[in-house]
Amino acid sequence: MAATGLNKAAVRLGTADQTTTGAVLMAPLGTTLPTIEGMLPAGVTLDPAFEPAGYISEDGCSMGLDVSVESIREWNKGIVRNALDSFDGTLEFTLIQTDETTFELLLGDDYVTAAAADTTHGSRVKAGFGAHMAPERSFVVKLKDGDARVLILVPVGQVTAYDTVEMTATGAIGWHVTVTAMDDGTGNSIYVMLDDGVVSA
Repeated sequence: MAATGLNKAAVRLGTADQTTTGAVLMAPLGTTLPTIEGMLPAGVTLDPAFEPAGYISEDGCSMGLDVSVESIREWNKGIVRNALDSFDGTLEFTLIQTDETTFELLLGDDYVTAAAADTTHGSRVKAGFGAHMAPERSFVVKLKDGDARVLILVPVGQVTAYDTVEMTATGAIGWHVTVTAMDDGTGNSIYVMLDDGVVSA
């Protein structure tokens, strides 16, 4: 495909596509993953197993793509070759909901218990934080800009960090999450898919 040069229409905004679900969703490994064919101006087709993680803070979501290269130098210190040392892909976002779904994302189902409301209690949730990790899952981030759609897909991801949780009277409790993307067996760990929303006549 030929380069387009300057193209103002290709300047994308990272607006959350959360009209009916949420912009960040997760699903058990083995769930059917979205494809480029499922990208439509009206939205993205996802397997029903993808569940929304909840509201994300105004800071949005950041995608880290950290490539580390080891330079091979000759006797006089000139670089003669570069070798890939490592690649780390991550998603980071802050959840501003505090509920059962939040804790299941952070910890996994095994460490969260919930009970429905009854005549005495409201809905109750108990989350156990400790020396354990959340399970591996698939993640998607849905973005929109007019009719254009962008989808970030992590086929195999795992929550590997959650930072200090600030609790104040003037702001939502925020759960900052880092999802580390792992190789899906093809040499890739993160996919970015785009439909520019411009259909042919």
